[in-house]
This record gives sequence, C-alpha cells and structure tokens, in this order.
Amino acid sequence: DYAAAYQDLGVAYSEQKQYKAAIDAFQQALKLLPKSPAPHYNLGLVYLKQGNFDEALLALKRSIALGSDFVDAYNGLGEIYLKLGQFDEAMEAYSQANRLNPNLLSTHYGLGQVYAKKGQYKGAIAAYQRVIEIEPDYPDAHYNLAQVYIKLGKKEGAAKAMERFEMLRKTDP
Repeated sequence: DYAAAYQDLGVAYSEQKQYKAAIDAFQQALKLLPKSPAPHYNLGLVYLKQGNFDEALLALKRSIALGSDFVDAYNGLGEIYLKLGQFDEAMEAYSQANRLNPNLLSTHYGLGQVYAKKGQYKGAIAAYQRVIEIEPDYPDAHYNLAQVYIKLGKKEGAAKAMERFEMLRKTDP
C-alpha cells in the first residue's frame, strides 16, 4: 500500500524535523487517498510545527470534514486556536474532542489551558485534576494546577501541586 508508505515516510520526516520532505510525502499520500482524513491531519501537524497556522487550520478542518470523529484533529484545532488567542474557538474544539473521547489527556490539558487563559479557574482546576487522574506523573499538569491555585490565593493547594511538580521534575530524565 503506497499511501500508507507515504504516510509512514511523512511521519518519519516530521519526527526528524524535515518538514518540507514530510509535506511532500503527505501530499503524495493525498494523491492516492484524497478522501482519507489522516494525510490532511498529518499535514496539519507539520504546518503547526512550522508555525504556519493558516495552512494548519485548513488541513485539520479538511481532516474533520472527511472524518468528523477524528479526535486528534479537534485537539490540533484547539492547540492552534489557543496559540492564536482565540479562546472560544479553542474551547469548542477541545470540547468536541472531549465528547469524542473523554479520557484523552491532551484534551483535558488543552481545556485547562483555555479555562486558565479565560480566567475560569474552577474549570481549569477540574481539567488539570482530570489530567492528573489520567496520568498522575504528568509534571506540567501539576505545575499549571499550582499556577491556578496561586491566582486564586489557595496557598496550600499551590504548595502541594508545586511540590509534586518539583518531585516529578527531579525524577524525569
């Protein structure tokens, strides 16, 4: 299957930060499978890594149009909208991803970031706590949780979360 080979090749190039070659490989996969959401999604990720948000948005939206249950594409949209400061759009994208898969760490982490940016700290706390339920040793969730507690003046919660973050940071190579 040549399309799958081009997909794999594109992923390998992307992991090596050879983005031009990755884009070429995914475009070859698209020629063979124009109605598949995966090559569009992968193109979107490469464009995102390049900071080309307009192309990334287009590719991820095409991916969703071809496979509306493609949870990772919604997460990608959420990440882009978050970076662009479009928090309502980010919230909608992450919420859709959460409806499709309520146990995905990256979705809850993204929701936590959006809630925090919007000043909705209770939502941020709930999202980061959900991340920690899914992956107790995820240091960034503990750090961000501490930051939210600090904003709320909850010193005890902040100290506990920061202590856990520091412990994880020391043990994570």
